[in-house]
Amino acid sequence: MARQITNMSQKLVLASGSAVRAALLRGAGLAFDVAVSGVDEAAIKAGYRPDAEDSGAYDGLALALAEAKAQAVVADGQDDALVIGADQLLVLEDQVFDKPRDRAEARHNLSLFQGRTHQLVGGVVLLKD
Repeated sequence: MARQITNMSQKLVLASGSAVRAALLRGAGLAFDVAVSGVDEAAIKAGYRPDAEDSGAYDGLALALAEAKAQAVVADGQDDALVIGADQLLVLEDQVFDKPRDRAEARHNLSLFQGRTHQLVGGVVLLKD
C-alpha cells in the first residue's frame, strides 16, 4: 500500500474522471480531489492541424486537450488548487482514435491496428491560477 503524502500545503485536483489516472496518483501517495472538466474534446480535435513535417505532430494536441481540461476546472472554481489536466491519444497514420463506443467498434479498431504500428501520445499539464 502506498503511503499518502500529507505535507502538501496546496490542494491538488485531477481534472479527469479517469480511473487509471486516479490510481496512478493514489499509487504515488498523493491526496487529491477529482473534478471532471466537461471540455468538448471533439471541438478541440476538429480544430487541430498537425504539422506534417513534425515527428511529434500530435504532442501539441495532447497538451492542448490536457490544458483545456485543467483550465476548465480552474474556471469552475478550483482557482485555489494545483490542477492536473491530462490526455492520451492513439494515432495511426495521422488518424486519431477515440475510445470505442461499444464492443463492435473496439473489434473494428483492433482489426485496423493489426500488424500496424500506432502511437500513444500523452500530455500532462499542471496549472495554478
